[in-house]
Amino acid sequence: GRMDPAIVILDAIGLLFYIIPGVIAFGVDFATGAIYLPGGTHAQIDPQKLEPAVRTDGTVDNAKLQAIIQTELGRTLPLDDPRLIQHKGSTQQLASLGLVPSA
Repeated sequence: GRMDPAIVILDAIGLLFYIIPGVIAFGVDFATGAIYLPGGTHAQIDPQKLEPAVRTDGTVDNAKLQAIIQTELGRTLPLDDPRLIQHKGSTQQLASLGLVPSA
């Protein structure tokens, strides 16, 4: 995989100061996989499957959305986390992204 440049630089700095700790840092990062960037995976859900999570007033029901994501992707997202920041969108924003608004 691709290496994370920040980790490589930090390990290299360790080599500049002391050889043994720097070599150990590289060894540990290679052994644990910490030196590699995470895989470029992504997931996509058909918009029609997301429609049940949108209320008639246009707001999103987080519990329904979380259930849909769990069913379709097998992943759990913390949509009920109080630190979650939700932004309101507009049809102009969707159009600027080349998306057609529908709900």
